[in-house]
Amino acid sequence: MIPDHVRNRRSGSSQNRQMRNVRVVVSDAAATIRRLSWRTKCFLLATLCLSMYIYGSLIVSLTRNHLVDDAFLQTDKCPACYGHSLCWAFKDNQIKLKGWSQVRLLDFVNIKNVHFAEHSEHGQTMVLKKLAHDKELDEIDEKLCQDALRPVGCDIARVLMRTNTGDEIRRLGLLPKHLKGTASMFSCPTYNLIDKVMESYKEKLKPDNPEVMTRDKLQLYVTAITNPEPLMLQTFPSSDGWPFPEYYGACGRFIAVSYEGEPLYNYYNAPWPKRVNLMKKPLWNQLHENRFDECDGKNCLTFSTEDLCSRMESDLNYYAVCRNLLSKYANDADLGMPSGLLHDMPNFAVDDWDLEHLLNECVHPTATEGRLKAKERIIHALENLRNVEDSRDAAHRIS
Repeated sequence: MIPDHVRNRRSGSSQNRQMRNVRVVVSDAAATIRRLSWRTKCFLLATLCLSMYIYGSLIVSLTRNHLVDDAFLQTDKCPACYGHSLCWAFKDNQIKLKGWSQVRLLDFVNIKNVHFAEHSEHGQTMVLKKLAHDKELDEIDEKLCQDALRPVGCDIARVLMRTNTGDEIRRLGLLPKHLKGTASMFSCPTYNLIDKVMESYKEKLKPDNPEVMTRDKLQLYVTAITNPEPLMLQTFPSSDGWPFPEYYGACGRFIAVSYEGEPLYNYYNAPWPKRVNLMKKPLWNQLHENRFDECDGKNCLTFSTEDLCSRMESDLNYYAVCRNLLSKYANDADLGMPSGLLHDMPNFAVDDWDLEHLLNECVHPTATEGRLKAKERIIHALENLRNVEDSRDAAHRIS
């Protein structure tokens, strides 16, 4: 056994050697730094500061829920925003950003302003969208300020009603002319379309009140001129079978919708075969032919939404016209056209143009793509029959 005084002496000498080595390393490093030029020293210092800033920002981003921040949500812009129906869930920390969406330093490359979040209670992934680039939103704000004869950077929330359009909406209500041309959804706006949008509008200030208030109309107008996507999702909801994401709600200048899979830009650098085959379902390029349904002798139209959305072409429209409008199967007396619009056709239409058989074939085809083939012959027959009738009418008038 080694005596204690010998062991302590060896231990002490080992520690002393380590300390001397550390001092040598530090001394060499200091000497190396002293020999550097001042430009290099400034560069190293700046790099160190930047690294500390990035590291600190990353830590803050990952530990803070930005969805409780009014400045991030831009709720101060309302009613020049998309709504507030989901703000309570944001403020209650029920919805939190996930993944890279937590890192604010990456916002400068996320120009589409699309983020991913998760509902903490339901474990449900959702997509948060700002619906425009920051520059586009700034341009909209600038135009609204100009319309209100205010300087750039004005308080949009306070002056929106002072704009020419806002004042008209306050006095006259939301009119088709206010929405015309704002987006493809409103290429030909009508009062019926506006009523339908308002009936489905979930962002009313008073949801239980059927009346749409002026603030709601202004908010709807700003949404339309920015991006009508949330209006489209609410007016034609996925719950009614429309092939769109589910609309959860809005808060400030963010909307929340259901996550329906990876966005296309995530596959930009994917291998070529992957990009070629992306989202192609089996039989996607084969015609979708709707099956005939007797519907117990009633006038009806049955179809599969899933089949329609997974095929490039469908004969549904032709089926609907033939079955529910032209042929004998359109026997709904409530429509005032029992036996169809082309009932009691003359013999020359039946014999010379085979129209009755063609309508039956369009409704209940007996061969592959038979409905499309019948459709072409029906159009040709109707064109010729129209000309025949025009000629007979002209001859009758002359006589």
